[in-house]
Amino acid sequence: MSTTTPHAAPIPPVTPPKKHRKWPWILGGLVILIIIIIVAASQGGTTTNPTPHPTSAPAAPPATRPPTNSARTAAPATAAQAAPVVLYSKTGSGTGSSPTFTTGAEWQVQYTYDCTAFGQSGNFMVNSEDMQLTINQLGMTGADTDYVHNDPGSHSLSIDSECAWTIKVLG
Repeated sequence: MSTTTPHAAPIPPVTPPKKHRKWPWILGGLVILIIIIIVAASQGGTTTNPTPHPTSAPAAPPATRPPTNSARTAAPATAAQAAPVVLYSKTGSGTGSSPTFTTGAEWQVQYTYDCTAFGQSGNFMVNSEDMQLTINQLGMTGADTDYVHNDPGSHSLSIDSECAWTIKVLG
């Protein structure tokens, strides 16, 4: 008697599952993040805030809408706030210091620096004697405004840079 054993079908070779490559996605995400940071930094450094002249007439108050019957109503209009007064302004390069100036509780320092004549990125540092204000920038050019709150009294600034700079203190 002859017995036949059934032949098993050949088993196809096992192929490993496809690997999902994560590196192209990670690299692509990093490139996009870097582009966003560069765009944000370039827009932040080019904005300028025009400073109204202290002798200009105050702006007219904005028009208000009549109140509605809802529970929320608009806050009453207030008088226009006075324009900031320039307490100190100077254009220079290298190190310097300001004379003493007196501020109220709110004051600000507007500054620009340009290191292109220096030929490379440079430092731009401004400190108040009481260290309530500390500006420390490194770059080819820059501009910004720093605000100091709740620090009324007499102040002076020291400026240290290789770059050309302008500084204006408004109170």
